[in-house]
Amino acid sequence: MEFYDIPLAVLAFLILLANSLVCVVVYRTRSLRTYTNGFVVSLAVSDILTGGVFFPCYFARASFIGYVVSIVLLSGVMSVCLVTFDRYIAVLYPLRYRNIVQKLFSKLIIGGWVITVLYSIVPLIWKTNARSLAHKIYMVFHQLAVWIPYICIFAVYYRIYCQVKRCIRSEDCLSLRGSKNSLCWWSREAKYIQIFSIITLMFLISWLPILYMTAVAWFEREDLIPLSLSIISHYTMALGSLVNPFVYSFKKPDFRKALYALLSSRSNTIARPGRYQWFRQSTRSETKSKGSIRETIV
Repeated sequence: MEFYDIPLAVLAFLILLANSLVCVVVYRTRSLRTYTNGFVVSLAVSDILTGGVFFPCYFARASFIGYVVSIVLLSGVMSVCLVTFDRYIAVLYPLRYRNIVQKLFSKLIIGGWVITVLYSIVPLIWKTNARSLAHKIYMVFHQLAVWIPYICIFAVYYRIYCQVKRCIRSEDCLSLRGSKNSLCWWSREAKYIQIFSIITLMFLISWLPILYMTAVAWFEREDLIPLSLSIISHYTMALGSLVNPFVYSFKKPDFRKALYALLSSRSNTIARPGRYQWFRQSTRSETKSKGSIRETIV
């Protein structure tokens, strides 16, 4: 292990600890068991793979590390896309949010991870021969599988931002639940958009060195990759995976409160989910109030 690997090992441990805590907090806290946080957990699992699988493989100089990198990268992109999709439906189709997301939630999570893993191991077909035409074509699609979703994600966030801004100022949108409550709901939604936009941007920045080196390798110009960039890329990956839990903790009041309650062992605010309660608690109040959309999107 090189001297610069020691800080990476510390970061890997912190990534594993922080993102595992995110999963535990969502699992143990009834109010956080929502579809939105289900997609957040998917992103946390991707970050757990970074700290718990990628870096141990990197330290061991494992020969299959390329497959791990692909799974971690594509699963992160997939999870960011799912969070963006969730916010898009919540803001543009609030009254239909529950029905749409409830039908697609499990399919999106399971399908996304299955496709990610299968696509990442496709190079095994040609024994991962980097000089083969099939591998070069594969790497082109691999890059497109990152950049195209991100172009769409930023376009969607821009539309969501415009919608939230318009609804905060519009009396038509405020009339959905009464002026005061609806204004609070849209203001909170604007804060959520800010949180997930930060996470999306940080994820992309953290992977830029890897994406650059992959593109350069595709053109067989490894001479354009300085050794320092190869080292820096691992730190950006680590920091990108570590920043998400802190964004949730400091920017989301409900998550911060639940984390404090869990760490303080306040069992009266923490409850284990029942067999059929996972990610369904946020929709229960709909049966009590026909016109309410607040609980379905929190």
